[in-house]
Amino acid sequence: MKKILPFFCVFFLAAAALFADGTYYQKYYPAPENPAPGVFVYGADWRIWIPPGVETLRGVVVHQHGCGTASAERGKDAVYDLHWQALARKYDCALMAVSYEQTGECALWCDPRNGSAQSFLTALDDFAKESGHPELAAVPWALWGHSGGAQWCGSMTHLYPERIVAAWLRSGHSNTIGHTFDSLPSTPEFFQTPILFNIGTAEREGDLRLIWHDGFPLLAKVRAKGGKIGFLIDPHTDHETGDSRYPAIRFLDECLAARLPSVPGETALRPAPEGVVLSADDVADEAVKPYAENGIWLPSEGFAEVWRRYAADCSFDDRTPPPPARGVRLSESGLLTWDLTADPESGFAGVEVSWNGRRWRIPEENRNPYGRNLFQGLQYSDTPNSPIRPLEFQIPEYRPGAGPVTLTVFNTCGLASEPVRAEPDR
Repeated sequence: MKKILPFFCVFFLAAAALFADGTYYQKYYPAPENPAPGVFVYGADWRIWIPPGVETLRGVVVHQHGCGTASAERGKDAVYDLHWQALARKYDCALMAVSYEQTGECALWCDPRNGSAQSFLTALDDFAKESGHPELAAVPWALWGHSGGAQWCGSMTHLYPERIVAAWLRSGHSNTIGHTFDSLPSTPEFFQTPILFNIGTAEREGDLRLIWHDGFPLLAKVRAKGGKIGFLIDPHTDHETGDSRYPAIRFLDECLAARLPSVPGETALRPAPEGVVLSADDVADEAVKPYAENGIWLPSEGFAEVWRRYAADCSFDDRTPPPPARGVRLSESGLLTWDLTADPESGFAGVEVSWNGRRWRIPEENRNPYGRNLFQGLQYSDTPNSPIRPLEFQIPEYRPGAGPVTLTVFNTCGLASEPVRAEPDR
């Protein structure tokens, strides 16, 4: 087991600026040279973030990348994403992600029965021992996945429904590659697991149109048996994740609030919310309406409003400012460093630095090709840009004694935190 935190100890300022507070661990499992039947064939680089000050973890938020080497390479970076960390932190949960070394078929990992489920469970056991949080091996999971990762998450809801708080399936489901929905177990617990299938409208006719055309019949089948499942069509995207993290995090937020055990360390999930059921009349796409004959399940009336806004134009409301930055420090050379918790509703868009009558906005402009601007950037599969942008800024032409330096945080709705005055870095 490699613990990433020693870098934090040796290079304190650099690590503090790069990674948010908390503890990071890594576990790498190499691919077996001559795997026996039933043994997982790919290498796996698992990473986990544990928020600071948590005595007993209540659950694990899992961010699962999609198929292909590009998505896999960046998949592990999800543990450094400040917005996903904010969701995990809110509920005293760990945040976990992986990079699979895919050298062949995607189905060899996105079907969890081919060994990736066991890789996940083994990593949880090892992290439980290394981190001093033995409860990691038993607490519930909230799952998010993209493409093949969504198939993995959807399949896990069949295999381990008693462990799963909820699952968000972006552009994938358990009826896609390597097996059919009907080949998986569907217990009463599965039908009580909150699931939301989210897909881009342009996927209907694209190279991956099978995901679209097999997905809605699956949902209709689950709803016909009273399953707590819904769908949300993204009007702006193809297979990329776009701005889907905003409704996804809100969905998982509501489900975590309702279902996590009240006592930290306990494992039995509370019942899923009764929720609300939208009718086919709420579906704009005429071709999809027949699959909503039994309605679209959503966790609450509040989320139904989020659903309607996002389905129309991907917009949403956030009327609360983001939390102010913490630990704002300024060196003699003018290097400003800080830490923060991202706005759980609308993320972390950037900061404004003020000194001596001058102001700097970081980043200066929106360079996110997939949607709203984020300080850390955003890639195709909902992971930060690489390398991870450090939480620091070098003030140009800084002169000690020429006035205070303040830092203001902005969320993606343009709301500002209270400014925080930097303290000398000693």
